[in-house]
Amino acid sequence: MMAGVPSPRILIAALALTLVVGACSSDDEVDTSATTESATADTSGGAPGGEMSLDECVDALVTIIGDTDFDDEASVADISTQAEALAEPCGVYDGAEVQAALEERRDEMSDAAQEYVFGPEVADAAGLPCVEPVEDLGVDTTGAELPTGEPPTELVVTDLVEGDGAEVTEGATVSVDYVGYSCSTGTVFDSSYARGEPAEFGLAQVIPGWSDGLVGMKVGGKRLLVIPSDQGYGPSGSPPDIAGNETLVFVVELRDVVG
Repeated sequence: MMAGVPSPRILIAALALTLVVGACSSDDEVDTSATTESATADTSGGAPGGEMSLDECVDALVTIIGDTDFDDEASVADISTQAEALAEPCGVYDGAEVQAALEERRDEMSDAAQEYVFGPEVADAAGLPCVEPVEDLGVDTTGAELPTGEPPTELVVTDLVEGDGAEVTEGATVSVDYVGYSCSTGTVFDSSYARGEPAEFGLAQVIPGWSDGLVGMKVGGKRLLVIPSDQGYGPSGSPPDIAGNETLVFVVELRDVVG
């Protein structure tokens, strides 16, 4: 539900061009001489302040990625160490610029490298009908008209239980229990009930369907939210669990308004 999340397994920081990976770091000494040499190469391509040009930075990243054995955990762990050599000469470029340039070089990468850099491919739910949930949602949905058939094009907000406590205002920070499932598959992708504790977040941190859908709710209440794709994760989805253009269904219980 968070804005901009789940995400590729690799992130290009805007101010420090470092590849951040989830793999465990290796205790072995890493040979970064090739990367360092690239980082100090001729920068006559017009880069600001004498740094490497954007093309040179992307060339170096593609080389690092291309030299990685994605079947070897230590090799994958070495990516971030090697990329650190590019932080100073390439840090002038915005992360979105670098990601876009990498996208143009996608065809040069192996399938494993593409999945690592850009995240796994997700299906497209555009045009698919909503179905009943295929598993227990872990919460009483009495009174809820769970969507089936053609998905709605506007946000649907239905109070299942009226609360009587503090009211959620725009931009508030809330504590909630919730379960969410994909409309086209009926499969649960997230549940605080399964984790055994409520979640706390500001409404500015979440997808628009949540930011708008919780306003006016009162503590003690329970709501059904049916969120069209353009108020959720849009065409890109949220790999690997949420397809592109997916309608999202949530049942939410408001525990507290924190701020």
